[in-house]
Amino acid sequence: MLQKTAFRIISFFGSLLAYLLVATQAFADTIAISPPPGSIPSDIDPSNIPNLIIKLLFGLAIFLFIAYMMYGGIKWITSRGDREAVESARKHLTAAVIGLIIVAGTFLILQLLFGLFGAENPLQRGFELPSLK
Repeated sequence: MLQKTAFRIISFFGSLLAYLLVATQAFADTIAISPPPGSIPSDIDPSNIPNLIIKLLFGLAIFLFIAYMMYGGIKWITSRGDREAVESARKHLTAAVIGLIIVAGTFLILQLLFGLFGAENPLQRGFELPSLK
């Protein structure tokens, strides 16, 4: 059930992205029409899309780390000394730290890959709010 829902969500956003990237270009040569409101502007550099995705994913990972740490801390505080509740809270905190280590490892692997291929590393300039332009 969960896989079916996840597949539907991914399919929806994939279709939406394909529409926004392709639909305004399909009739651009034959009919002089303006793109629909809310569509992606045509002056966007496609090479910025991977940079946007990487920045969004790292931002999401940081947000999830902070939220999970807060949840584990609140769970620990409200455990009232119950061993099982304290152990559950400790597992949440440990999972958050392990997740942060995985994200940091991913960051280092990306640094290495960008260096090996000689590509511009979007994370080297510092974290900025994501933008396609």
